[in-house]
Amino acid sequence: MTRKHNVVARAAAAKAAPARRGDPHKRLIDIGLRLGALRTWTAVHDLLLAETARLCGAQRTLLILEADGAPQIAGARLPDGEDPHTLLAAITPWLADARQTRNARLRHGPDAAAAADQRSCLLVPLAARKRLLGYLYADLEGHLGRFDDSHLDLLSMLAAQGAAALDNLQRGDDLERETRDAELRQTATADILRVISASTTDLQPVFGVILERSVALCAAQYGGIFRYDGVMVELMAASVPANVLAILKRDYPAPADPSRVSGRVV
Repeated sequence: MTRKHNVVARAAAAKAAPARRGDPHKRLIDIGLRLGALRTWTAVHDLLLAETARLCGAQRTLLILEADGAPQIAGARLPDGEDPHTLLAAITPWLADARQTRNARLRHGPDAAAAADQRSCLLVPLAARKRLLGYLYADLEGHLGRFDDSHLDLLSMLAAQGAAALDNLQRGDDLERETRDAELRQTATADILRVISASTTDLQPVFGVILERSVALCAAQYGGIFRYDGVMVELMAASVPANVLAILKRDYPAPADPSRVSGRVV
C-alpha cells in the first residue's frame, strides 16, 4: 500500500519538532497504547507511517518489511509525484548495512554540500525476538530542517514499539493458523473413522476419503494412494485430471520401479 502526501509545509520546522509538539516521550507512551490495541496489519502500518512523519517532521517516510529476505514496501508517505520504489532502490545499500548490524543510523549527504543542501536520512531496523522484521525510514531536505540525534532516538523508540506490535500480529496469525489446522486434522480424522466404521468389507471408500482429506489438509493440487504388497504397486485412489488418471490405470498394478515416484518411495 502506498500513500502520497504533500508534507513539505509541515516539515519546515522539523528540527524543533520534539519541543514544539509537546513531550515526545509522552506521545510515545500514547502511541504504544494505540499500537497495542490495533488488530490489523494495515492499521499498524498506517500508524507507524503517520507517527514517523509526526515525531520527526519528516518529508518522506517508508515502512519496509522483510519478506523472504527481500525488502518490500508496506507503506510510504512522499511528496506528490515521487515514486517509493525509486527511493527504496536508492537506500538499498543502507538496508544491507542495517540488516547486518541491526544498528539505527543518521546520515547527512552529500558529504561536501552545505547543511542547507544536504538531506537528513534516518534508517532504523524493526526487530523483535532476535528477528529482523523490517525498517522505518525518514528523510528531510536541508532547506526545510535537519535531523539530529534526538530524532534518531525518537524513531528508534517508535521502531521498538512498532516491532512489538508487528510481532504480536504475526504470533496471533500463527496461533490462528495452528488452531485452524488442528481443527481440520480433527475433522479429517473423524471423517475417516466414520467411513471405516461404515465400510467393513469395502476399502475403496476408505482410500477415497483418506485421499480427499489429505489433499485438503496439504492444500495440494493432486494426490494419489498406492498400495505395495511386497512385489507389486497398485493404485488405490487418485485425485488427478482425467487424462492422467487414464494413464495411471493403464500403468498400474506394476512392479516397484525406482524410475517412478511410487517405486522410489518403496
